[in-house]
Amino acid sequence: MNILCLDGRYFNAYLERLGHHVLHAGTANPGTDRDLQCSRPITALELFETAKARGFAPDAVLWCDICRPPTVIGLETLPVATIGYSIDQYVNPWHKPYSAAFDTFFVAQKDSLPLFAHKDLPRPVAWMPLFYDPDTTQIDPNLARDIPVSFVGTLDGPLNTGRKSFLQAFNTLCPLTTATGDFRPVYARSRIVLNQSAAGELNFRIFEAAALGAAVLTEDVTAGLHDIFSPNENILPPYPRGDAAGAAAIAKAFLNDPERLAAVAAHGRRLVAAHHSASARARFLAQTAAEHVAGQTWRARLANRAAIRAETAKCYVFLATDEALGIPLEHRQAYLQLAQTYLAG
Repeated sequence: MNILCLDGRYFNAYLERLGHHVLHAGTANPGTDRDLQCSRPITALELFETAKARGFAPDAVLWCDICRPPTVIGLETLPVATIGYSIDQYVNPWHKPYSAAFDTFFVAQKDSLPLFAHKDLPRPVAWMPLFYDPDTTQIDPNLARDIPVSFVGTLDGPLNTGRKSFLQAFNTLCPLTTATGDFRPVYARSRIVLNQSAAGELNFRIFEAAALGAAVLTEDVTAGLHDIFSPNENILPPYPRGDAAGAAAIAKAFLNDPERLAAVAAHGRRLVAAHHSASARARFLAQTAAEHVAGQTWRARLANRAAIRAETAKCYVFLATDEALGIPLEHRQAYLQLAQTYLAG
């Protein structure tokens, strides 16, 4: 298939290895010379004309969330299969109405599924958890596990004001190595990786830490954690959110039982390698796209044009009015005008 990938490029290489032809478009920095670099949001028609000039006729479109406004306007008008994947729907309310533009929409947080229910939209919404990237997440067998417990991530961000105090409280009870930036050299040396979420989400850190051979100690969340992992088997027992003393007690108990800790880490690594890699997600998405192409399911979307345009208009209202998104004023004005155009029919 010819797959036009928008914004997030984290599945592109794996789709190509499956034999598909991929063209990427987005406003972020291009990954390769083949990418279509968009300096501004563009229409779906404009994008397709540009792709056509490259000799690329898409069979399917895959939009992947990068926590930025969408590059392409009007995906709902395209007579090809459209698939969307939202990672950060819990901080981007515009994802819900934007999902109307797709034939299938996937969300990374299981407890967000009810938010996307809509009786007038033909598109199904399903859970597809996050993943790790095997190409960039590999273990050096020569590294010693000389870091008992680590945390890598934003230490004092505006979306998670309780993280800093939680990490400090944990560190007073159990020594904790903290860092920002590249997690790989730290996780590869860690026996335990401590995870704390921004908003109760099932985040990348869980999968990346397990893939790098550390035992994961995470807070208990309802976003699908227990559907994937089994406490004491492939993940350490989850702690209640904000309970630094409880988390430290779990960490110390397992550090004092190294064989049990190593077994949990090994089982966690095998689990994510088998089922939760970017390559596994790419295979699933390619199969989903093939089913939509064969069934021409985009016809139901085009037949439901009025309801879809009304819902998509809400997306542009969100983008126009939510100042927290940091969108330039001229772009917000354009989104508002676009919403008005959609609502006018």
